[in-house]
Order: sequence, then structure tokens, then C-alpha cells
Amino acid sequence: MCDNGQGSIYKATLSCFLPSAEKATGRAVVVCPGGAYWIVAMQHEGTDWAEYFNQQGIACFVLKYRLPHGNRQLPIGDAMAAMKMVRDS
Repeated sequence: MCDNGQGSIYKATLSCFLPSAEKATGRAVVVCPGGAYWIVAMQHEGTDWAEYFNQQGIACFVLKYRLPHGNRQLPIGDAMAAMKMVRDS
């Protein structure tokens, strides 16, 4: 993950939060935190939700996507790649 301190993310990252083996259902969710394409609200709209999903037995993947800076395909492409990666694993 690279961030220049001004909200410019140069490389998307995907963080994985897995439920305990006893609770695991085999389901997963990809969380794409909001931020109006200005920031990515990673904590309160991203990682804070991992515990909730894990308690339900659902694996939680939190995407830190690239901000568009005029190219709206960047975050959409990052989300599509994340979903493919989760499905393929």
C-alpha cells in the first residue's frame, strides 16, 4: 500500500479477516469503504466491520482501492479484481 499522505493511493490492497474455524461458513464479503472518491474511510467503513462479519462466520476482505483522480475506472477495476481474487481462493 502506498499513500502520499494526501489521499493518493498508488496500489490497491486487500486485507483479509477470517472467522474462527468453528464459526466459518465458507461465505465471504468484500468491503469497499466509502469516502466520496476523496479519501478511503478504511477504519469506520472498512476494518471496523470485520469483527461483525467474523462473528457471523463470514470472511471479510477490506479493499483499499485507488482513488480515481478523474479516471473512474480505477476504483471499479480494483473492486472487480478483489472480487475475482476472493472467488478464486
